[in-house]
Amino acid sequence: MEKLCKDIVGYDEKSYKRAIKIDVRLTYLMAVDTLFELVFALLPDKKGNLRDKEIVSTLSSGKQYYSELREYVNNRESRFDILKDQVNYTGGKSCTALRYIFYDGLFETEHEKEIVESVDAISEALKFFGKEINENRDELNAYKHGLRVVPFFNTMSFKDPKTGKGLEIDMSESISFLTENKSERTIHAKPLDYKKDIALTIYVTHLINNIIALRQRQLTTAKNFQTSISALKKTSLDEARKSNIQMGNFKLNLPIA
Repeated sequence: MEKLCKDIVGYDEKSYKRAIKIDVRLTYLMAVDTLFELVFALLPDKKGNLRDKEIVSTLSSGKQYYSELREYVNNRESRFDILKDQVNYTGGKSCTALRYIFYDGLFETEHEKEIVESVDAISEALKFFGKEINENRDELNAYKHGLRVVPFFNTMSFKDPKTGKGLEIDMSESISFLTENKSERTIHAKPLDYKKDIALTIYVTHLINNIIALRQRQLTTAKNFQTSISALKKTSLDEARKSNIQMGNFKLNLPIA
């Protein structure tokens, strides 16, 4: 670490490690955001028509999935409900929209059992990651718009004016950011669990790769096109989302006069 950073002006190892953990967190949230942009762009239309050919224009249109995802993770009616519906391929093959998105065109292979189990695991994973991005949208926006990120808090101290007793909170292993509405500003502090963030990023990356890799064959002229995809397990997600820290989230509300 010292050799890598010896030429950085004002280098402080503790602060540098913290900055890396913050970048790991941002990478995770951006990966989940990318996953749902792709899934939303590939959802069949209301008539069940597949939309692969429109994906570039759909992604470029900037139509956001946030409100639909919010309904989906709260078990209310949304566009994501179509994931469990059947879609039809030319030639008579059919499968659920969820399988179409993550295992496009894979039928009657020697890995059918693994694919079926993986589709079940992905269904559960989408609910989990949907809740993650829905609950942490303000955090992601704070990262994107850096003026609302307050990563430099190392401690926060409070004092009872009557007793004089104080309380100091160690925030050196957390990321802080600011949100605001008409009545108050809120400082949020969330612990940096970088091991968990890395594990979840790897899982999300497998999901994204499955979506993209099988569709690359439409963009290549290679006669013997080969690619790698993943069969995912519920146990892998359970292991990835285990917390490695004990600190909880912290919130401080400041009324606006």
